[in-house]
Amino acid sequence: MPAEVQPLIFVSYVEEEKEIAEFLAARLQAYFPSANVSAYSWKPRPGANWLNELKSNLNAATAVVFLLGPDSVDKKWILFEFGAAWFSDKMLFPILHSGLRKEDLGAPLNTVLAEYAERADLGTTMMNALAEHMERDFPTLKKGKAPSDAEFAAEMQKRLHAFANGSDRVNLFVSFPLSHDAWSNVSVIANPRWKEVVLSVLKQNQSLTALRTDLLSTIRAFVSEYEGTGKKVFFAGAKGDTNINKLVEVDSATQKLKGAREFVLIWPARLASGALCEATLAHSLGIPCRFYRMKDVQLPTYLHNVAKGGQEFTDHKNLDAQLRALYLPETQSKSP
Repeated sequence: MPAEVQPLIFVSYVEEEKEIAEFLAARLQAYFPSANVSAYSWKPRPGANWLNELKSNLNAATAVVFLLGPDSVDKKWILFEFGAAWFSDKMLFPILHSGLRKEDLGAPLNTVLAEYAERADLGTTMMNALAEHMERDFPTLKKGKAPSDAEFAAEMQKRLHAFANGSDRVNLFVSFPLSHDAWSNVSVIANPRWKEVVLSVLKQNQSLTALRTDLLSTIRAFVSEYEGTGKKVFFAGAKGDTNINKLVEVDSATQKLKGAREFVLIWPARLASGALCEATLAHSLGIPCRFYRMKDVQLPTYLHNVAKGGQEFTDHKNLDAQLRALYLPETQSKSP
């Protein structure tokens, strides 16, 4: 009597994501005890015909779970593997992590609905989706105890933190005019007409110093919460209200910028600031950039053209809402 065919769940990941992948594979195996779970790393093993093993597992898979991060998403073999599965009748379940977002995906990756590793109910969502698909061909599919979303999310966060801490690269480099001198120079050299424009934009009777304080508070709160999701962020003003020249060495900041996965410039006024140099360097290095500028305050010509004007914000609360909508989509506004 031929052996009963079992469904196969294939977990695709790169070696750097091993701890995340092993956690997923263990939970999948526990919930689907009658299935085979194959967690394959893109790290050829000596003496193993890894290509044949890959082809065999991929061909036999009923469903494929892909781990996609800022680095792995561009790996040629991952794209090859995704394309091969995409052309088949297999279920694809991409999981994005470490700051990679759906809008960052190109074809064919963006043709499949992806979920975020940070999603609070990812465990339930993934198990239910895979079960519904596999039960079409395996109606007697055995299932174990459903995972607790809270426990699953907590374990996932631990692995995301470990993944972030194992890399020197920062997910996000945030640039903002920090120097007190830059802000005081504006108040001295700006002509009265321009100062009236700034004050009208603020829509309240506050000084540029107060604007700086509000924005710094908002950015720090955002950075702290984003780091709490397991991401690495470099922001020179993350601690204290120290002048940037005293807070961090220029060479150190440059090295962080060169390894950044994404760059954000927050541009509140026409200031003489090194933030503009950082923005230009980030663009020249090919780092994905996002520029947020105060309403009616244009970026310098070069950066304006690069960013097509950039995203406008009206005050610190509006900036907070925009940052959260993009980087912390599951949080409600918590503006300071």
